[in-house]
Amino acid sequence: MAYFSLFLSLLFGLSSLAAAFHRFEDSGASAIDSARMMLRKYNLPEELFPVSFVTYFSFDKEDRAFHMRFETLCYVKVSDEYLWYGEEVNGRVMYGRIEDLTGVQSKVLLVWLPVRQLHVDDAKSGYVYLDVGPIYMKLSASAFQSQLPCHNDDAGVFSLVS
Repeated sequence: MAYFSLFLSLLFGLSSLAAAFHRFEDSGASAIDSARMMLRKYNLPEELFPVSFVTYFSFDKEDRAFHMRFETLCYVKVSDEYLWYGEEVNGRVMYGRIEDLTGVQSKVLLVWLPVRQLHVDDAKSGYVYLDVGPIYMKLSASAFQSQLPCHNDDAGVFSLVS
């Protein structure tokens, strides 16, 4: 009887472990396509992140947590604002919003501050609101579509826009 309960415990433990591994989306799509699909599914602009530089992407369907790795860190200019994307970005996605965001910063005056969360009115025609420390920034969603190319140093961004 003791062997049977030990067998059931082991079997239950292995099935739980297997279920945890299968929580991540694995559609066979590339990391870039998977990141784009997630953003579209949750009504977020595809251009919100420099997805063409994504080398790894995972998404947990249960708690909607995602993890992206990029080829390099990236500086971009969106409207008149500068954004920095680290080599790894994490967050939890909901319809029209991302919370618990890490790996993204915005330049406010002369200081880079972390972007903690963001949300959109409408992915196609509305605005993207960034929670940057003590302030909220409002950017046109279409401005993300016309962002300057990604640069891996801030000097490249600033020389490009000056």
